[in-house]
Amino acid sequence: MSASSANVPSGDASSVTSSFTFLKTQKGEDMLKLKGYLYRCKNKVASLETGEVKHYWYCTANGCKVSATTIQKNGNHRIVKERDHPHPGNAAKCKAIEVQNEIKKRAREENIGTASLVQEIFGNNPNVAPYLPKQQSLKQTVKRV
Repeated sequence: MSASSANVPSGDASSVTSSFTFLKTQKGEDMLKLKGYLYRCKNKVASLETGEVKHYWYCTANGCKVSATTIQKNGNHRIVKERDHPHPGNAAKCKAIEVQNEIKKRAREENIGTASLVQEIFGNNPNVAPYLPKQQSLKQTVKRV
């Protein structure tokens, strides 16, 4: 699953559209960013009849039991279920994970020094710095890529 976004009908009774993005965890697992909330994929169920894959996502916030469901067909996802959370979303944490994904992508694609890349990322995103790993950890991440 690559990073992408789409507007799709919500699974709730209202006809509100939801914008979502796919991210990767530090270990390369899929994450769903939906309305400022982060979800991890817990299960995938494929249907041979329809060619669809149903993805079950669970909120990453401690103690939150809210889930969302997407259906993937021909590489496209659509949200079929989402629920309200008992806690506010965390846009800064979402942005921090996006920044970490960007660091890994740029480290693979560009010939830029480790320290320069990390300093640039921290300089461009001061409001997410508290949610990012320490600079030394990010430098190690860049070296591993």
